[in-house]
Parts: sequence; C-alpha cells; structure tokens
Amino acid sequence: MYRNECRLIEKLKLLLTVRDGLLDRVAQKRPLLKNEEITQIFARIQRQLRFHEKIYEKLVKIIENWDGSVCDVIRVWTETFDEHRQVYSSYANYYDSAKAMLENACEKDPKLEKFFADYEKNKLFGRKRVVEIMFEPVQYVPGLKNILERLEKVDREHGSNSPIGEAIVTIEKILSYSNSVRFNNDEGMKKLILTKEIEDLPADLLKASNSIHGLLEVRWICAEKKLNVGKDDTVKLILFSDSTVLNDRSLHFNTQMKVNDVPHVCGRVLKNELKKGRFEPTKDDDQKKAEEPQE
Repeated sequence: MYRNECRLIEKLKLLLTVRDGLLDRVAQKRPLLKNEEITQIFARIQRQLRFHEKIYEKLVKIIENWDGSVCDVIRVWTETFDEHRQVYSSYANYYDSAKAMLENACEKDPKLEKFFADYEKNKLFGRKRVVEIMFEPVQYVPGLKNILERLEKVDREHGSNSPIGEAIVTIEKILSYSNSVRFNNDEGMKKLILTKEIEDLPADLLKASNSIHGLLEVRWICAEKKLNVGKDDTVKLILFSDSTVLNDRSLHFNTQMKVNDVPHVCGRVLKNELKKGRFEPTKDDDQKKAEEPQE
C-alpha cells in the first residue's frame, strides 16, 4: 500500500508539472491551450494529490509504529471513506472527457502534441504518455481492493481474525458507486465542463452527476449530509433548474443572503434550497422595485 501511494503521488505530481507548463505558456502570451481548457483537463489532479498525500502520511505513521496489527491499516480506509468516494466517484467519467479534449486539441495543433512529447521524454514518465498517466487513478481503487483481499488472506493464514473485511466493503462501496455514476452519466458526460472549483468541495458534498440547462453543461453535486457552515464561511455555488452547482460566484451562507446576482432562472431553486437550510434570502432595493406590481 505504501509503495502504491508513493508511485501514484509521483505520477500526479508529473501531471501537475505538465499543467504548470501549459499555464506558463499562457502567462507568456504563447498559449497552446486556453486557460479554461487547462483547468478543465487537469481539474481533478490537485484534489487527488492532496488525498493521496494524506493517505501516505497515515501509512508512514503506521509503519514507524508497527505493532503487528492491521487494525490501524483498516481505519485508514474506513475513516477516509467520504473523501475517498468524493475523489474517485466519477473519475472514470472525468478521465474520458479530459482524454477526449487532449486528443482533439493535439490533432488540431502539432505544437501542442510536441509539447507533451517533450515532457514524456522525462524518464519519470516511464515511456508513458500523459493520457496514460491520467488513466492510472482509474485503476487505483480496483488495485487497492486486490491488495486488501491479499492482506486478508495472509492474515487468516496466520490465524488472525482482523476485520479487514470492513475496509474491503468500504472500497467495494466506492467501486459500486463509481460504476453507478459512470453507467448513468456516460452520455451526458461527453462534453462535461470540469471546473477547478470542484477540487475544493467539502467532503460532505458527495453525489456527482451531470445536468444540462439550456446550452450550459455543468457538473453538479448534492449534499448527502447537513453542512456545518460557519457565519464567516463562503460557499462557492450556483443553482440551476434541478441541482446545486459549484461556480466561481461566491455566496455567503449565513442568516441572510442576497440573491440579486443569481441568474433569474436559478432564483426559485435558490430560495427553495435556502428555505430547506433555514436560510432566508434578502432582496436588494432594485429587486424589490422590479417585483412590485406596476400601476
């Protein structure tokens, strides 16, 4: 498990070097991809890296204080279930979309293809292409399940009865959920916009899908747990016809919220969501005047 995390962290960091190289080209006024395209393609990587670095740190502590029990190993996976599911629940869909965007862009611009080829010459890439490295997280959860099953087998052979099955069940739930998301959203995800802000979602926002409103395609999330939002916290979101969507628009979740900046089509849903959460939106003077009956 430790080696697995080390290897994946190294690969994710490689992807971020590629992303940073593309962003540098944008800053130098020599872009190969638009800034928003770079964000869409590499949207999930930073979040994944943070997750795996956290797992790595937990495993290091277990190894340093190893007492022969696997109970601490089991807790690594059971205690990080929510975040694990958030990070991986729809990664396969994300990968399909990002891969298609990269391949399409490279076909249109040989300079971009050469840019990637130059990075791929680095021995750390192991002769793999960028899209192949992006695929590795797709294999991560099934691979982890396999490791846990082997660990359980060895544990039983030594006469122990550690609850490794609990960790296996946790990983199976993530796999099942991922497969469900993929099955239900393959068609709708073809042109999915993957925004950078998704990386910073709280772990309580879990369920991911795709919703289309007019010509705008967005990635949406809905809360499965009550969120404890402090008075000064800022939640980045916007609401469409049937879903809560993360966006670059900042709305302050406290006892009052102005909704005048929210697109008209979202207003009704926003008010309903706020009422459910016991928040009362306020209206500014212009909005009140606009809603007053005309004589």
